Amino acid sequence: VSTVLGCIMVMVKEAVDVSDDHSCYYIYNATTGDRVFDHHYPEPSSPLDFGKAFSSVMFAFAGASTFPTIQADMKEKSQFPKAAVYSMIILCLVYLPMSVVGWGLLGDKVGGSVIDSLCNGPAKVCIEILFL
Repeated sequence: VSTVLGCIMVMVKEAVDVSDDHSCYYIYNATTGDRVFDHHYPEPSSPLDFGKAFSSVMFAFAGASTFPTIQADMKEKSQFPKAAVYSMIILCLVYLPMSVVGWGLLGDKVGGSVIDSLCNGPAKVCIEILFL
């Protein structure tokens, strides 16, 4: 529940900050005197990038080390493959929208972590606590 709430808060915070020209995403352009949000949308270098990203998410949750323990605790161990597939589907449904919205709003301004790319403030602190 906290992860889903955190993902929703990330998307809302990004949208609010992108629409506010006084947020950390905007820089002062001395030539025009305006504050601009200079972001770009780089092309993927390979179709395999999705697989690399998905495997990073998979190992970020230490699945390789926790799956045997989970399977050992299951009443019906034969149901583990189904449980693993459902788990991956749920993870994709939770994290894919957050990453798409982050990339869609921030482009190349998204760092290694979407959370690290957020502007500082109380909302960011709350989001960090939700993802502990």
